[in-house]
Amino acid sequence: MNQEQALRINAVSAWLPQTAQAFKETPGLGLTEPSTLASEGYRALITSDLPGPKMAVEAAGKALTTAGVDAGRVPLLLHAWIYYQEHEFWSPAQYVARMLGAKTATSISVQQLCSGGATAIELAASWMSTSPASSMFW
Repeated sequence: MNQEQALRINAVSAWLPQTAQAFKETPGLGLTEPSTLASEGYRALITSDLPGPKMAVEAAGKALTTAGVDAGRVPLLLHAWIYYQEHEFWSPAQYVARMLGAKTATSISVQQLCSGGATAIELAASWMSTSPASSMFW
């Protein structure tokens, strides 16, 4: 990325479930191999019935509030993900945008496994440097 103008992140947020399964309870759930948990030093695994796109809506809503940005003014929404997103054939980015109220945003799902977040940032930076619609964010 070769940007002429510096990019800044105004707000960051995460949403994590409040529930966890103790290490000794996880082998019977089929979540992972007990030897993996032991070798990595885990005591518990965070678990949730809430699917990824709904977690993304929670996190993005917090970030928008912190940044003081109305979702209706967001021109681009990128949703990076690595695992099942609640339905077999759909683009979860459109769901996230709709639930946030980003009705006019160009919504793109980025499925690049562990590099999805970095790829989404690269795409956003490139888009912001070339799109007149993004000038409000500079």
